[in-house]
Amino acid sequence: MSVLSGSMSFKAYYLESHTALNFEQNEWFEKLNKGIFKGIDKDKNQKEAYGFTDSMDVFATELNINNLFIDNYVYFNFRRDVIKLQKKMLNVFIKEVENKYKGDNLTKNRMKDIKIEAENLYAQKVLPNVYSYEIVWNYEAGILYFFNNSKSINEKFVDFFEKVTDLSLIEIETSTIAYKLLNEKQFQQFEKLPPSTLVTFE
Repeated sequence: MSVLSGSMSFKAYYLESHTALNFEQNEWFEKLNKGIFKGIDKDKNQKEAYGFTDSMDVFATELNINNLFIDNYVYFNFRRDVIKLQKKMLNVFIKEVENKYKGDNLTKNRMKDIKIEAENLYAQKVLPNVYSYEIVWNYEAGILYFFNNSKSINEKFVDFFEKVTDLSLIEIETSTIAYKLLNEKQFQQFEKLPPSTLVTFE
């Protein structure tokens, strides 16, 4: 895995409301499997889908418990499939759909409907792009590492993870570390500090 080679950037999160006490692997195995990747439902005109996959096989249809838990870590992937439509080819499908409405008054709203129909028709005929992002969760420390820095991808992951696990993820940054370590009065003083105060030089 790229995680083990140290060749990836990541964002780290606190798991709020999580406790390492009585951490049951079988319980979490079942819970995480509820978020398993199910693929794009083209019958519903979906163009994107995401979910959890096995750390060693992103195309597996279920998690492997032997790959999921290693010591006090949980390893799995967040898979995201996206159907991307090329503009030139989309125009071909738009022309095809327009031919069905020859003689009709192609108003602005009708053209919007035609484009949507063409996109759905086109999407039925293409394979999705597959992306996979690694996750490492230290359940004893209550810290999770998500190996991607994209804001939009992180938002999708956090929203999905929280829905599946009923845990809240809080991104680790200077302010969240301070909030954990300082009392209320100290934290209020910390918030008033200018950014330059937090930089030290050796």
